[in-house]
Amino acid sequence: MISGTTTAVGAFSVTISATYGTGSSAITGSGTLALTITFPGGSFTPPFPGQKNDFDTGSTQDPRNDPNFTIPFPSPTTANYFELYWNAPGATNQNPRITDLARGGLQRNADTVGMRYNPYDPTNPNSKPDPAKNVWRGNPTPPNDNTSGQFGDPRASWYLTAPWPTADYVTSSYWGGPTPQVVPLSWPDSGHNFSNIGIQPSGPGQTPTDIMASPTPTPDPNTKSVSLLSTSTSGNLASITELGNVFDPAQLTYTVTNPGGALPDIPSSANLSSTGGGGHTLAIGRPEFSIFDRNGTRAWQLLDVFSANGGTNITTNTAGLVNLNTASRDVLRSLAAGVLQNRDTAIQPGSLQNSLYPPAVSSQADLFADAVINSRPLLSTAALSAIRVTPPGGSQPEPLFGNPHQYNNQTAPTEWNDTGREELLAKIFNLATTRSRNFRVFVTGQSLDKNGNVLSTVTKVYQVFVKPTRDPATGAILKDPPVTGVPIQQIVIKYEGSM
Repeated sequence: MISGTTTAVGAFSVTISATYGTGSSAITGSGTLALTITFPGGSFTPPFPGQKNDFDTGSTQDPRNDPNFTIPFPSPTTANYFELYWNAPGATNQNPRITDLARGGLQRNADTVGMRYNPYDPTNPNSKPDPAKNVWRGNPTPPNDNTSGQFGDPRASWYLTAPWPTADYVTSSYWGGPTPQVVPLSWPDSGHNFSNIGIQPSGPGQTPTDIMASPTPTPDPNTKSVSLLSTSTSGNLASITELGNVFDPAQLTYTVTNPGGALPDIPSSANLSSTGGGGHTLAIGRPEFSIFDRNGTRAWQLLDVFSANGGTNITTNTAGLVNLNTASRDVLRSLAAGVLQNRDTAIQPGSLQNSLYPPAVSSQADLFADAVINSRPLLSTAALSAIRVTPPGGSQPEPLFGNPHQYNNQTAPTEWNDTGREELLAKIFNLATTRSRNFRVFVTGQSLDKNGNVLSTVTKVYQVFVKPTRDPATGAILKDPPVTGVPIQQIVIKYEGSM
């Protein structure tokens, strides 16, 4: 058994060896054990041991001779800051990496009292500072002004040039859990609010160490409020649609349109600013935010650029994929019918948990089929993310995926996180294509007189299959490198007939 306290996350190799016998007859065997260490789900508070700091009082007076001595803070400032490094051990992990920093500084208000002289002996467990003289200063969240495109999102703190807001230790600090000022339901991605918040100090005499030594709130599942790129341990994405879980660091100032509603949005009036950011991931499988809804900036267009295939010799089996541009309505319905949307385990109302299926009018998934037909031709499978159809009872087409309005004639989600909104597209995408190797070709020949009048017409129809030559080992389509490098394919006529 191997046990111990981890100091870093990542993949590590551990060599284990054992020796039997002594001297020249000793036999030694060894093996390598691969360990993958990850953070546990929910909140995690790393230990930060105390540190002695020396302060110049700016006075010739010795504080020890005056029990009421203070160091005032005459002016507000944002000059304080922090940098958080992660420095994993190992031969290839010696360079420290900044994992977070307060780029805009930490806000400190003016205070005529400032710091108090409050001596105690830290080596004596029975010696404690006078709680009435404790002075705490802190910043519980990154910038969090929802009217300025700030949401207290820890993923954005690295980028923001706005200072972290100050807060009172006793009334506004929370330990062992999130603060109530961070409200994911009001974010553009519209996640769920936290079930439990952190514990507040009982007074200035209760230190964070004291608080964390007592029972702390049970963390929410790590998929409740914030999207994760992948839960796979293989190192690969199961689908390229998982790009919809990538945090978007776009820095804008704005007020969310319809926060907490059916379709929260970043308005087209949002302005670029280094002081704002956070609260949303790439909109793939849900309505695009208005500010990005134009050619070249739509997130779903990334699906045309990237692939989830790993390596250069891995191919995608296209057998059985449904061509969105040629499939019949019933075939299209079969793509979405019966798809259970269950990734949002906190979806509201609770009756939708493990019972949410694609929107319908009279038959399951008929709105999906209608949306595809209304949007054809689709130039690529990626365009599936943006298909539109008129919701039940509506008057204008709206995006299909991630849109509660499409459930107007049934129980619609009233609180839906980003992972849940984008789930339906993710489960359909890998089953669809916009290209085919089967074609129906109509050929018409006419006989004309010298005046251009049609004398006779003959029409034939051909069912054509473009058959590629594949490598028997890898399945890759072979090419013709000596000539043009184009794929080696044969045109096979499967059927022909006169009309």
